Amino acid sequence: ELIIDLRYNGGGSVAVAEQINNYLIQASNSNKLMYTNKLNSLKSSLNDSENFSKKGNLALNRIIFITSRGSASASELVINSLNPYMELILIGDNTFGKPVGSFPLSRFNRTLAENNVELVPITFATANSEGKADYFDGFPANFSVGDSPQVPWGDTKDLRLAAALQYIQNGTV
Repeated sequence: ELIIDLRYNGGGSVAVAEQINNYLIQASNSNKLMYTNKLNSLKSSLNDSENFSKKGNLALNRIIFITSRGSASASELVINSLNPYMELILIGDNTFGKPVGSFPLSRFNRTLAENNVELVPITFATANSEGKADYFDGFPANFSVGDSPQVPWGDTKDLRLAAALQYIQNGTV
């Protein structure tokens, strides 16, 4: 069993999400579609997709994620990409809902680059292998459990960690 705590992870690098997913995916799903990346019609030539490339020897059928409204973007990409391939249990609160991302525009615009100006608007949307891309309301928690930030990380008095451990032992919270 594996518990991944994403409750305060507002996202970050898509490349890191890909690395995590490549360790988590089952070997039988290596080379299958992880996600697609779509831009608007002016930049559609940059649309691409990413396939899983299994790393390590983890062989999991399910993963328990501890989530909150602070779990967003690349954290949600991990969840969305794995969802078609394994059972995912979310404990805590619904995630934020950010199935979109951005990259700096100066690499496409000489005026911005020459004037040392950077714009980083929302520029792409991601979808999993089933085409799921519309989760602007976030992913719902399977089990809604309050947070206990005053408890040290890894302490079983942490309400959400305790609930995840209870789920592993009993199949419910």
